[in-house]
Amino acid sequence: ILVRLTGMKKLALMIIKDTLRQKFRTAPKISQETTPSITQNIQNIIDHLPSCQTISVYLPMHNEPDMTSLIAQNPNKKFALPKVINGEMIFAEYQNSDQTARNIKFPLLQEPLSHNALLPDLLIIPGLAFDLKGYRLGLGKGHYDRYLSKNHNIKTIGVCFSKNLLQRLPTEDHDCKMDYIVTEHSIIKT
Repeated sequence: ILVRLTGMKKLALMIIKDTLRQKFRTAPKISQETTPSITQNIQNIIDHLPSCQTISVYLPMHNEPDMTSLIAQNPNKKFALPKVINGEMIFAEYQNSDQTARNIKFPLLQEPLSHNALLPDLLIIPGLAFDLKGYRLGLGKGHYDRYLSKNHNIKTIGVCFSKNLLQRLPTEDHDCKMDYIVTEHSIIKT
């Protein structure tokens, strides 16, 4: 009976997460005008983490704040973008002028052409939503969670608009918690 209940609980969590994903994917677009506030909040964290020399940002896909301006603001740091190869995420070196290409399996994901993999000290991670405890609702593929489960010493900043910051998200054992959640109005250390 316990196995059946555990399986039912897992199925219920998957259904709830899928429902939330659908809600946030189909929500009206949020104006990017608050993105500079989010970028400044992240820059404040970067300034207080001088040991973080390699930073991963992302190219927005689902109405996410655009963090690429951080590259120009931090010329003495190395930057990388996520890249999915054979189902595994790596972080490939990237500068603003570098060309990108769409991932064949995930067409919204723009990846650097570079195969120069870097191990970031800091991951700036988008999400459909985050909660106040630092948990993330992603797209459901588990790439960031799998990467972080193998690389424990990386600092993480979850990024979303305040409208997508929830009191609590349903979580599973494999979900990784962020060190910080940043919106246009707040920096939350979890």
